[in-house]
Amino acid sequence: MAFSLSEFSRNPSRVTRAADEHGEALLTRRGRVAYRVVAERQESWLDGMVRAGYAAPATAKLPPPSTTVATSVDLDAILAADRGRR
Repeated sequence: MAFSLSEFSRNPSRVTRAADEHGEALLTRRGRVAYRVVAERQESWLDGMVRAGYAAPATAKLPPPSTTVATSVDLDAILAADRGRR
């Protein structure tokens, strides 16, 4: 996407948002491209460690999620009774 320099000076967040969405935004002066705004892509420290060979990606599967156990005790009643004692 292209934006004029005057538009950039009035609304820089619009230009940076376009650069984030499209990878870059062009700034024009009198119809000619004067600058290119490029979004910087940051990788996480873990991705960098994997890329460099210092860490290996996880291969183990996660354990199945635990199920909730229904109780016969009404926790709201216990909390209300406890608050009433204070």
